[in-house]
Amino acid sequence: MVEILRDQWCIDLEDLLQCPICYERPKVPVLQCKRGHHICNVCKNQMAECPLCKSEFSTARNYLAEELSVKLDAIKVSLQYPTHNINKKRLPSVGSQTDARGSGVGSTTVDDSKRAKRRPLPPAPKGKFPCRLGACDVTIPHGRMIPHIRYYHNNKFYESTIPSGDIHTQIWEMVYEEGCDVDLAIRVVDMGLFFMYIKIDEHGDLFGAVQIVNTCQIGKEFEYELKVHGGRRSYSFKDYVRSCRTNPLHLFGALDCLIIRRVDMHRLFTGNDDTFTCTMTLNRLSRNVDEQ
Repeated sequence: MVEILRDQWCIDLEDLLQCPICYERPKVPVLQCKRGHHICNVCKNQMAECPLCKSEFSTARNYLAEELSVKLDAIKVSLQYPTHNINKKRLPSVGSQTDARGSGVGSTTVDDSKRAKRRPLPPAPKGKFPCRLGACDVTIPHGRMIPHIRYYHNNKFYESTIPSGDIHTQIWEMVYEEGCDVDLAIRVVDMGLFFMYIKIDEHGDLFGAVQIVNTCQIGKEFEYELKVHGGRRSYSFKDYVRSCRTNPLHLFGALDCLIIRRVDMHRLFTGNDDTFTCTMTLNRLSRNVDEQ
Protein backbone atom coordinates (compact mmCIF):
# COMPACT_ATOMS: atom_id res chain seq x y z
CA MET A 1 0.00 0.00 0.00
CA VAL A 2 2.88 2.40 0.78
CA GLU A 3 4.30 1.92 -2.72
CA ILE A 4 0.90 2.73 -4.25
CA LEU A 5 0.66 5.93 -2.23
CA ARG A 6 4.15 6.95 -3.34
CA ASP A 7 3.16 6.65 -6.99
CA GLN A 8 -0.02 8.63 -6.41
CA TRP A 9 1.88 11.39 -4.60
CA CYS A 10 4.15 11.77 -7.62
CA ILE A 11 1.16 12.12 -9.94
CA ASP A 12 -0.58 14.59 -7.62
CA LEU A 13 2.51 16.77 -7.24
CA GLU A 14 3.03 16.88 -11.01
CA ASP A 15 -0.60 17.81 -11.56
CA LEU A 16 -0.56 20.53 -8.88
CA LEU A 17 2.52 22.17 -10.37
CA GLN A 18 1.34 22.23 -13.98
CA CYS A 19 0.60 25.63 -15.45
CA PRO A 20 -3.23 25.85 -15.93
CA ILE A 21 -2.74 27.11 -19.51
CA CYS A 22 0.02 25.06 -21.18
CA TYR A 23 0.14 22.20 -18.60
CA GLU A 24 3.93 22.38 -18.55
CA ARG A 25 5.88 22.38 -15.31
CA PRO A 26 6.71 26.07 -14.77
CA LYS A 27 10.30 27.29 -14.71
CA VAL A 28 11.72 29.92 -12.42
CA PRO A 29 10.44 32.59 -11.94
CA VAL A 30 6.92 31.33 -11.15
CA LEU A 31 4.42 34.16 -10.95
CA GLN A 32 0.96 34.22 -9.39
CA CYS A 33 -2.31 36.12 -9.27
CA LYS A 34 -3.49 38.12 -6.25
CA ARG A 35 -5.32 35.05 -4.96
CA GLY A 36 -2.26 32.80 -5.14
CA HIS A 37 -2.86 30.78 -8.35
CA HIS A 38 0.51 30.23 -10.04
CA ILE A 39 1.18 30.40 -13.78
CA CYS A 40 4.29 29.99 -15.92
CA ASN A 41 6.05 33.14 -17.06
CA VAL A 42 5.44 32.45 -20.76
CA CYS A 43 1.66 32.11 -20.39
CA LYS A 44 1.42 35.02 -17.95
CA ASN A 45 2.77 37.36 -20.62
CA GLN A 46 -0.10 36.31 -22.90
CA MET A 47 -2.88 36.67 -20.33
CA ALA A 48 -4.60 39.78 -18.99
CA GLU A 49 -6.04 38.03 -15.93
CA CYS A 50 -5.85 34.77 -14.02
CA PRO A 51 -7.55 31.98 -16.03
CA LEU A 52 -8.84 30.33 -12.83
CA CYS A 53 -10.33 33.20 -10.80
CA LYS A 54 -10.18 36.18 -13.22
CA SER A 55 -8.26 38.30 -10.71
CA GLU A 56 -5.28 40.48 -11.59
CA PHE A 57 -1.73 39.18 -11.60
CA SER A 58 0.55 40.10 -8.74
CA THR A 59 4.20 41.08 -9.01
CA ALA A 60 5.01 38.56 -6.24
CA ARG A 61 6.69 35.27 -7.07
CA ASN A 62 5.40 31.92 -5.81
CA TYR A 63 8.56 30.67 -4.11
CA LEU A 64 6.95 27.43 -2.91
CA ALA A 65 6.03 26.46 -6.48
CA GLU A 66 9.54 27.42 -7.62
CA GLU A 67 11.23 25.20 -5.04
CA LEU A 68 8.94 22.25 -5.78
CA SER A 69 9.41 22.66 -9.53
CA VAL A 70 13.20 22.58 -9.21
CA LYS A 71 13.24 19.63 -6.79
CA LEU A 72 10.30 17.59 -8.12
CA ASP A 73 12.34 15.12 -10.19
CA ALA A 74 14.53 14.31 -7.19
CA ILE A 75 11.45 13.97 -4.96
CA LYS A 76 9.82 11.53 -7.41
CA VAL A 77 12.95 9.37 -7.62
CA SER A 78 13.24 9.39 -3.83
CA LEU A 79 9.61 8.27 -3.41
CA GLN A 80 9.49 5.63 -6.13
CA TYR A 81 12.95 4.08 -5.55
CA PRO A 82 13.59 3.90 -1.77
CA THR A 83 17.09 2.37 -2.22
CA HIS A 84 18.22 4.90 -4.83
CA ASN A 85 21.48 6.70 -4.11
CA ILE A 86 19.60 9.97 -3.76
CA ASN A 87 18.14 8.72 -0.47
CA LYS A 88 21.52 7.73 0.91
CA LYS A 89 22.53 11.37 0.93
CA ARG A 90 19.71 12.20 3.33
CA LEU A 91 19.16 9.08 5.38
CA PRO A 92 21.45 6.90 7.50
CA SER A 93 22.48 3.66 5.83
CA VAL A 94 20.00 1.09 7.10
CA GLY A 95 19.71 -2.30 5.43
CA SER A 96 16.33 -3.13 6.90
CA GLN A 97 13.69 -1.72 9.19
CA THR A 98 12.66 -3.72 12.25
CA ASP A 99 9.59 -3.31 14.39
CA ALA A 100 11.11 -3.20 17.87
CA ARG A 101 7.88 -3.48 19.82
CA GLY A 102 8.05 -6.23 22.44
CA SER A 103 11.16 -8.30 23.11
CA GLY A 104 11.90 -9.43 19.60
CA VAL A 105 8.84 -11.64 19.36
CA GLY A 106 6.72 -10.90 16.28
CA SER A 107 9.21 -8.38 14.90
CA THR A 108 8.86 -7.43 11.26
CA THR A 109 11.63 -6.82 8.76
CA VAL A 110 10.96 -4.87 5.55
CA ASP A 111 13.20 -5.62 2.60
CA ASP A 112 13.42 -2.36 0.61
CA SER A 113 15.35 -4.04 -2.21
CA LYS A 114 12.12 -5.69 -3.34
CA ARG A 115 10.32 -2.36 -3.35
CA ALA A 116 13.00 -0.82 -5.56
CA LYS A 117 12.34 -3.39 -8.28
CA ARG A 118 8.65 -2.53 -8.44
CA ARG A 119 7.80 -0.63 -11.61
CA PRO A 120 6.29 2.80 -10.96
CA LEU A 121 3.14 4.17 -12.54
CA PRO A 122 3.61 5.75 -15.97
CA PRO A 123 4.35 9.47 -15.62
CA ALA A 124 1.48 11.95 -15.45
CA PRO A 125 1.09 13.35 -18.97
CA LYS A 126 0.73 16.99 -19.92
CA GLY A 127 -2.31 18.50 -21.57
CA LYS A 128 -5.95 17.50 -21.57
CA PHE A 129 -7.74 14.23 -22.33
CA PRO A 130 -11.35 13.56 -23.37
CA CYS A 131 -13.73 11.52 -21.28
CA ARG A 132 -14.96 8.72 -23.56
CA LEU A 133 -17.91 7.54 -21.48
CA GLY A 134 -21.34 7.86 -23.09
CA ALA A 135 -22.08 11.26 -24.60
CA CYS A 136 -19.74 13.09 -22.19
CA ASP A 137 -17.87 15.88 -23.98
CA VAL A 138 -15.60 16.91 -21.10
CA THR A 139 -11.88 17.39 -21.83
CA ILE A 140 -9.76 17.77 -18.70
CA PRO A 141 -6.20 17.28 -17.37
CA HIS A 142 -5.11 13.75 -16.55
CA GLY A 143 -5.13 14.31 -12.78
CA ARG A 144 -8.79 15.34 -12.77
CA MET A 145 -10.14 12.45 -14.85
CA ILE A 146 -10.65 9.94 -12.02
CA PRO A 147 -12.52 12.42 -9.76
CA HIS A 148 -14.68 13.36 -12.78
CA ILE A 149 -15.52 9.71 -13.52
CA ARG A 150 -16.23 8.90 -9.87
CA TYR A 151 -18.69 11.79 -9.66
CA TYR A 152 -20.42 11.68 -13.06
CA HIS A 153 -19.95 8.07 -14.27
CA ASN A 154 -19.57 6.00 -11.11
CA ASN A 155 -21.83 3.24 -12.51
CA LYS A 156 -19.30 2.70 -15.32
CA PHE A 157 -16.18 2.83 -13.13
CA TYR A 158 -14.23 -0.27 -12.11
CA GLU A 159 -11.27 0.18 -9.78
CA SER A 160 -8.66 -2.42 -8.90
CA THR A 161 -6.81 -1.42 -5.71
CA ILE A 162 -4.71 -4.59 -5.52
CA PRO A 163 -1.33 -4.42 -7.30
CA SER A 164 -1.41 -6.85 -10.20
CA GLY A 165 2.17 -6.71 -11.39
CA ASP A 166 2.53 -6.55 -15.17
CA ILE A 167 -0.70 -8.40 -16.08
CA HIS A 168 -4.27 -7.50 -15.18
CA THR A 169 -7.36 -9.49 -16.22
CA GLN A 170 -11.01 -8.57 -15.80
CA ILE A 171 -14.16 -10.42 -16.90
CA TRP A 172 -17.70 -9.24 -17.65
CA GLU A 173 -20.91 -11.02 -18.62
CA MET A 174 -22.77 -9.16 -21.37
CA VAL A 175 -26.00 -9.47 -23.34
CA TYR A 176 -25.91 -9.50 -27.13
CA GLU A 177 -28.28 -6.81 -28.37
CA GLU A 178 -28.12 -4.93 -31.66
CA GLY A 179 -27.50 -1.20 -31.30
CA CYS A 180 -26.04 -1.61 -27.79
CA ASP A 181 -22.90 0.19 -26.59
CA VAL A 182 -20.94 -0.69 -23.47
CA ASP A 183 -18.23 1.75 -22.37
CA LEU A 184 -16.34 1.38 -19.11
CA ALA A 185 -13.51 3.09 -17.22
CA ILE A 186 -11.03 0.76 -15.52
CA ARG A 187 -8.38 1.99 -13.12
CA VAL A 188 -5.59 -0.48 -12.44
CA VAL A 189 -3.67 0.83 -9.47
CA ASP A 190 -0.14 0.16 -10.75
CA MET A 191 -0.86 0.68 -14.47
CA GLY A 192 -3.19 3.63 -14.96
CA LEU A 193 -6.67 4.51 -16.20
CA PHE A 194 -8.19 2.80 -19.25
CA PHE A 195 -11.39 3.00 -21.31
CA MET A 196 -12.89 -0.19 -22.74
CA TYR A 197 -15.54 -0.14 -25.46
CA ILE A 198 -17.83 -2.88 -26.74
CA LYS A 199 -20.08 -1.65 -29.55
CA ILE A 200 -22.76 -3.74 -31.28
CA ASP A 201 -24.02 -1.85 -34.32
CA GLU A 202 -27.45 -1.98 -35.96
CA HIS A 203 -26.30 -4.86 -38.18
CA GLY A 204 -25.31 -7.00 -35.20
CA ASP A 205 -21.54 -6.69 -35.74
CA LEU A 206 -19.47 -6.37 -32.57
CA PHE A 207 -16.49 -4.01 -32.22
CA GLY A 208 -14.18 -3.72 -29.22
CA ALA A 209 -11.15 -1.67 -28.21
CA VAL A 210 -9.18 -0.46 -25.18
CA GLN A 211 -7.54 2.96 -24.76
CA ILE A 212 -5.42 4.57 -22.06
CA VAL A 213 -5.82 8.02 -20.52
CA ASN A 214 -2.26 8.93 -21.40
CA THR A 215 -0.09 9.65 -24.43
CA CYS A 216 0.50 7.39 -27.44
CA GLN A 217 4.08 6.85 -26.29
CA ILE A 218 2.96 5.54 -22.90
CA GLY A 219 0.22 3.48 -24.57
CA LYS A 220 2.86 1.52 -26.48
CA GLU A 221 4.17 0.24 -23.14
CA PHE A 222 0.94 -1.77 -22.85
CA GLU A 223 -0.62 -4.58 -24.85
CA TYR A 224 -4.28 -5.50 -24.49
CA GLU A 225 -6.29 -8.54 -25.47
CA LEU A 226 -10.07 -8.59 -25.79
CA LYS A 227 -11.62 -12.04 -25.87
CA VAL A 228 -15.31 -12.72 -26.48
CA HIS A 229 -16.44 -16.27 -25.83
CA GLY A 230 -19.65 -18.23 -25.42
CA GLY A 231 -20.69 -21.83 -25.12
CA ARG A 232 -19.34 -22.91 -28.50
CA ARG A 233 -16.26 -20.89 -29.46
CA SER A 234 -14.32 -17.69 -28.84
CA TYR A 235 -12.81 -14.77 -30.75
CA SER A 236 -9.97 -12.52 -29.62
CA PHE A 237 -7.92 -9.51 -30.68
CA LYS A 238 -4.54 -8.32 -29.40
CA ASP A 239 -2.77 -5.01 -30.00
CA TYR A 240 -0.93 -2.23 -28.17
CA VAL A 241 -3.06 0.31 -26.32
CA ARG A 242 -3.94 3.57 -28.09
CA SER A 243 -4.34 6.94 -26.39
CA CYS A 244 -7.89 8.06 -25.66
CA ARG A 245 -7.08 11.22 -27.63
CA THR A 246 -7.88 9.09 -30.70
CA ASN A 247 -11.62 8.82 -31.25
CA PRO A 248 -12.55 5.13 -30.80
CA LEU A 249 -14.87 5.42 -33.81
CA HIS A 250 -11.74 5.93 -35.91
CA LEU A 251 -10.40 2.60 -34.65
CA PHE A 252 -13.68 0.90 -35.52
CA GLY A 253 -13.76 2.52 -38.97
CA ALA A 254 -10.18 1.49 -39.69
CA LEU A 255 -10.96 -2.04 -38.47
CA ASP A 256 -8.07 -1.66 -36.02
CA CYS A 257 -9.89 -3.38 -33.18
CA LEU A 258 -11.76 -6.53 -32.21
CA ILE A 259 -14.38 -7.28 -34.90
CA ILE A 260 -16.89 -10.12 -34.80
CA ARG A 261 -19.50 -10.21 -37.55
CA ARG A 262 -23.13 -10.95 -36.78
CA VAL A 263 -23.05 -14.46 -38.23
CA ASP A 264 -20.03 -15.31 -36.05
CA MET A 265 -21.65 -13.84 -32.94
CA HIS A 266 -24.60 -16.20 -33.34
CA ARG A 267 -22.19 -19.12 -33.45
CA LEU A 268 -21.17 -18.28 -29.87
CA PHE A 269 -24.58 -18.99 -28.42
CA THR A 270 -26.20 -22.23 -27.41
CA GLY A 271 -29.97 -22.57 -27.49
CA ASN A 272 -31.83 -19.37 -26.62
CA ASP A 273 -28.97 -17.98 -24.55
CA ASP A 274 -27.84 -14.60 -25.94
CA THR A 275 -25.21 -13.79 -23.31
CA PHE A 276 -21.47 -13.85 -23.82
CA THR A 277 -18.35 -13.35 -21.73
CA CYS A 278 -15.89 -10.56 -22.41
CA THR A 279 -12.38 -10.85 -20.98
CA MET A 280 -9.94 -7.94 -21.03
CA THR A 281 -6.26 -8.58 -20.33
CA LEU A 282 -3.72 -5.76 -19.93
CA ASN A 283 -0.03 -6.59 -20.19
CA ARG A 284 2.63 -4.05 -19.31
CA LEU A 285 5.48 -4.85 -21.65
CA SER A 286 8.98 -5.42 -20.32
CA ARG A 287 11.49 -2.61 -20.46
CA ASN A 288 14.59 -1.63 -18.57
CA VAL A 289 14.15 0.94 -15.83
CA ASP A 290 17.28 3.07 -15.44
CA GLU A 291 17.64 3.99 -11.81
CA GLN A 292 21.14 5.41 -12.32
